[in-house]
Amino acid sequence: MAGTQGAEFAADPTSAALRSEHDNLVILRTLSKAYALAGARIGVLIGDPSLVRLLRGVLPPYPLPSLSLEAAERLLEPAALARAQAEVATTVERRDRLAAELSGIDHVLKVWPSQGNFLLVRFRDAARALAACLASGVLIRDFSRSPILEGCARITVGDEEQNRVVVDTLRRLE
Repeated sequence: MAGTQGAEFAADPTSAALRSEHDNLVILRTLSKAYALAGARIGVLIGDPSLVRLLRGVLPPYPLPSLSLEAAERLLEPAALARAQAEVATTVERRDRLAAELSGIDHVLKVWPSQGNFLLVRFRDAARALAACLASGVLIRDFSRSPILEGCARITVGDEEQNRVVVDTLRRLE
């Protein structure tokens, strides 16, 4: 999950591989997806030490709560990293299965390739799909108001049961 390998859920090399070629490149990475730290708002800045020093000079003295920092430090210990890698691998497998199942549903027009823990899906009738999911207790994020994402929603990859509910709900729309 580090170096030139893919960033958590991605199979492609990360932009961190470009750091050695570009001193002016600053990379921001989140720990919120793979480490379940969304509420903590913890991330990492990777860059040339001179740029990092410059950025530190404009940050508030205590930009993050100490409990958030402590949680992030614990999650970066070897055992925690190994657990996160295993969970990410499982999530990627579930994401790929979910994408394949959704692609076979008539009400689904398109499932875009994903390198995250979610899928972008275009529906024949997004409002109907969103309403059906909501009625089944599934919250998916509506992106239909965006001109280029008309009819689209983002579905976060859940556990096996959660994904089954999504698929079963959308199949009933056919």
